[in-house]
Amino acid sequence: MANQALKPSLLNRFRLSWNHFKSRLLLKYAFSYILIFLIPLTGVTIFVYENAVNGLRVEIEQSNVNQLNQVKNTIDTRMNELQEIAGRIAYDKHLTPYMVRHPYYSMEAVQALANYKASSNIAEDLLLYFHNDSNIYSHRGLADLHVTFDTLYQFERWTPDELRQDLNDTRQPLVRPAENVTINSRTDPMLVMLVPIKPNDPYPYGTVVYLMKESKLTGVMDSILSDFTGSTYIFGPTGEVLTANSHGVTLPQDELKKLSGLEPGIHNLKLDGEQHSVVSVQSEENGWTYVTTMPSFQFFSRVAHVQTLILIVFGITVITGIAAALLLAKRQYHPIRDLMEFAKLKGSGNDAPKLRNEWEWIRQTLHDYSAKIDLQEPFVRNQCMLLLLKHGKPDDPEIEQMIFSTGFRHPQGEGLYFSAILSWDDTQPGGNSWQERHLLQGILSNVCLPGPGAQIFGVEFSVKDQFALIISLPGGADLPVQNQMEQVIEGIQAIIREHSQLSLSIGVGMAYTDLTRLNQSFIEAAAALEHRMIRRSGQVTYFEQLAELNPSATESFWIPRKSMLKLEQSLKQGNESVAVQMIADTIDMIKDEPL
Repeated sequence: MANQALKPSLLNRFRLSWNHFKSRLLLKYAFSYILIFLIPLTGVTIFVYENAVNGLRVEIEQSNVNQLNQVKNTIDTRMNELQEIAGRIAYDKHLTPYMVRHPYYSMEAVQALANYKASSNIAEDLLLYFHNDSNIYSHRGLADLHVTFDTLYQFERWTPDELRQDLNDTRQPLVRPAENVTINSRTDPMLVMLVPIKPNDPYPYGTVVYLMKESKLTGVMDSILSDFTGSTYIFGPTGEVLTANSHGVTLPQDELKKLSGLEPGIHNLKLDGEQHSVVSVQSEENGWTYVTTMPSFQFFSRVAHVQTLILIVFGITVITGIAAALLLAKRQYHPIRDLMEFAKLKGSGNDAPKLRNEWEWIRQTLHDYSAKIDLQEPFVRNQCMLLLLKHGKPDDPEIEQMIFSTGFRHPQGEGLYFSAILSWDDTQPGGNSWQERHLLQGILSNVCLPGPGAQIFGVEFSVKDQFALIISLPGGADLPVQNQMEQVIEGIQAIIREHSQLSLSIGVGMAYTDLTRLNQSFIEAAAALEHRMIRRSGQVTYFEQLAELNPSATESFWIPRKSMLKLEQSLKQGNESVAVQMIADTIDMIKDEPL
């Protein structure tokens, strides 16, 4: 039973998680976090991998340079030994043409040649030839030239005519490229070195011939490639291949021309359609060029274990990073999700159009709310203004902030506030009177008079054919307050005359420095307007001037006319706060009067 209860719980939790990830915004967050760590991680991984491969490449190439230099030094030493042997033969008294051909001393010459051959471990055979002689001499004795090179040594490419010409005409040490030589029915690749004697003599009289097995030179080069595939070449001064040693890779002949002309150093060349690393060094002794070529892919295969390790670390880091990115994205998404749920609870979220992500949904919702607020703003503003006229500045901070947001509040003690009421005398139906009144109400609902700097706000209230104005004046003017008020009223009359031909009357209350007493100014304006209605129309009546008129005998009493008018008007309008205030002020005034 427990397992059956657990399965629905896990299923519901999975469904909730999946519903979260169906959000495009959440997926954007997740992808952003993944990219933030994945791009630098990929760059660092590639950088580390490239450094490992390049470091191994440089290490192997530098090792090849060092080994090639060692091979060059070794072979140069052997070649110098052979030339030194030739020099000693040239100055050996037992090996002069006379001594070699003498029947008695020829045995000593043969023995001397045997000793010179034994002193060199690279020379397979040593032969001594005198120019224009039909015989050739070795440690075995005298032999006919044709017999020696037709029977004993049979060269694959060196013809007898070329051989005789080279033996007689060579003036500088010469090494022939390796070729197959048949010796007593056995074929071996061999190199031939011809050294004229005397060395450096412009007119040599003979030639020392060295025959060397190619394996003696290639064996020296075997240590270069080690377990790498590639090839090692020795090129003569004229670019011909003297010998070559290949491990798994053999380059075609046309590619070898590129190698023979390379400058000493490390090169990256494309040979036979494949990228190769090429190392070249040159001998200063004989002008030979030593070249090693290796396919570049081996550098990457040698770091396979490093590559595997890097991939494992990269994979673990990516998986961990993705999990962390999803967790962070989900945490960042929660406040947005809560905001959406709150908005859906407050509005008709189910009927919202399908948008691309939550931000667009929230933006659209705010836009809709703003449109609704714009529609409701005139009504809310009208209610706030009525509240201000009826009860003064409220104690509620929110309502107070709404009133102050209209923009007519001045710093404490630096502004004047008073109220005025417009009353249309032309109330005959028909014509354009209604349109004109509506136009004036729209103009006076919010207008600024640039001369006196007054801010005027108009508001409709319950009395028919009347329109109330709240007027704000900046403080600090040099004119008296009454003059400022008259200047504002004249500006209002100018606006009315410009847009209407209707006859109207204006009642103006007193100005106060505190916005809290604006309701008293409104009662005063209503009293002034009522006094006008009793008398005549088409004029402006100021409550201050009305209160200063001399009362009749029946009206003479201790109570000032101003207080009685305000009390009477507040009772008529049902304004409890003003009525209570006026009664309290009147009682205090009676108490203070002498008998």
